[in-house]
Amino acid sequence: MDAKEYLERYAELKRVHKRNLAECKAEAYLIKQLQETPAPSTLDAHQVQAAIKHTKNTLEKSKAADLEAKKVAAIVESVPDIEGKILRLRYIECLTWEQICESVFASWPCVRIHHQRGLEKIQSIIDSNEYQVES
Repeated sequence: MDAKEYLERYAELKRVHKRNLAECKAEAYLIKQLQETPAPSTLDAHQVQAAIKHTKNTLEKSKAADLEAKKVAAIVESVPDIEGKILRLRYIECLTWEQICESVFASWPCVRIHHQRGLEKIQSIIDSNEYQVES
């Protein structure tokens, strides 16, 4: 896996984590509503159990995604100077290229070159196995 794919995976992991947490909140609300029903039927009890089981599974997946995302963030944070800042803005803060150019007061060609250098630094970190990267 190359550095750019790795960073794009990080962005996807952040989205998965956020979606899973929202899903867990919705399910927790459903569980609460079903448990507060005065006389829950057998179907409602099964719904509660299924919702609890699904919520636990979703939380486990979310924790795993969050752990991997933190590893990627640590790698990005290890890249110094302007290259690191551009990578953080692009992949951690999810800014557009135009916003990044404005933020670092640089033209698009300059930002593109620093972005490429940052990717090369991350690739060397990945290749040296300095950080454990899960595929």
